[in-house]
Amino acid sequence: MPGADKQQDVLQVQGLAKSYPHPMTRRSMPVLKQIDFTVRSGEVFGLIGPNGAGKTTTIKAIMGLIAPDAGTVRLFGRSVNVAAVKARIGFLPENPSFYEYLTGEEFLQYYGRLYGMDRARRRERVEQLLALVELERVRQLPLRKFSKGMIQRIGLAQALLNDPDFLVLDEPMSGLDPLGRRMVRRIIQNLSGEGKTIFFTSHILSDTELLCDRVALVVGGRLRDLGAGWIRCSARRSAAMTWWPPHWIAMRCRPPAGWYRPPRASCSSPSTARPSCSPTSSISSRPGGS
Repeated sequence: MPGADKQQDVLQVQGLAKSYPHPMTRRSMPVLKQIDFTVRSGEVFGLIGPNGAGKTTTIKAIMGLIAPDAGTVRLFGRSVNVAAVKARIGFLPENPSFYEYLTGEEFLQYYGRLYGMDRARRRERVEQLLALVELERVRQLPLRKFSKGMIQRIGLAQALLNDPDFLVLDEPMSGLDPLGRRMVRRIIQNLSGEGKTIFFTSHILSDTELLCDRVALVVGGRLRDLGAGWIRCSARRSAAMTWWPPHWIAMRCRPPAGWYRPPRASCSSPSTARPSCSPTSSISSRPGGS
C-alpha cells in the first residue's frame, strides 16, 4: 500500500560491518564498523566522509551487491534481496560501466525491457528522461563516444527509468560541469518535492548542505556524526542549538567567534559567513567538542 511507507523508515541499517582480506598478508581489514542509521520516507539523506571512509561499501551493502559480515539492511521493511523491493529502487554507481556499442536511446530502451515496460511506456519514459538530462541531441551517439559527464547523465536517466520510490546515487556530481551539477540539483529537488526518498554520497559539500534534510559523517568506517543538514555540536546558546556545516567539519575549520545557526525550522535567514581555515584549527577546538 502506498500510504504504508509514510509510517515507516524506507531504509534501516543496523550494526553494519564489513572487512576485506589484505592482498598481501590476507589479514582481515575492517572497512565498516557497526554502522547504524535510518532514512525516512520522503527524505534527502547525504553520506559524506573522506576517501576510503566506507561510503561506497555502505552503498554496495544497501544495494545487496556485497554481503556484510554482520548487521542487517532492510528496505521498505523487507530484505534487500526481494525482487519486489529492488523494483522500487533506482541506482547510479560511482563509476558506471555500460555497453559502449549501444546508443543513448538504445541503452535506455534496453533497461526499459529489463524492467518489463511495454513499448509505449518505454518510448514515453525514454523521451522524458533524455529531455530531463539534456541528451536529446546525442541520442543516436554510441556510448563509447560519450564524455565522463555525459555518461553520468545517461546513468542518472537509467536510475530514474522505473520511476523509483528510493533513489541511490553514489557521487552523482562526479565529472559534471557547473551546468550539469545545477541540473542534478534541480532533479533531486524536484524528486524530493514529489515525495521520493533519495540517498546520495558526495564530496561537493556545498551541494550536500543545499539538498539534504539529514547528513551522516563516516570516518574510518565508523559513523562519526548524524544531523539535520547541519552537523550539530553539543554547545547550546539559550534555547538554540549550535550547528556546524558539514564542509567546516570536513576541512577541520573553526567557525567565526559568536557564530551559530539555529535549527532549520526556526531559521529564516541563515548566515552565509565562511570560516577561515588554518592547520591548527580542528574539530576538537569547537565548543563542547571532543
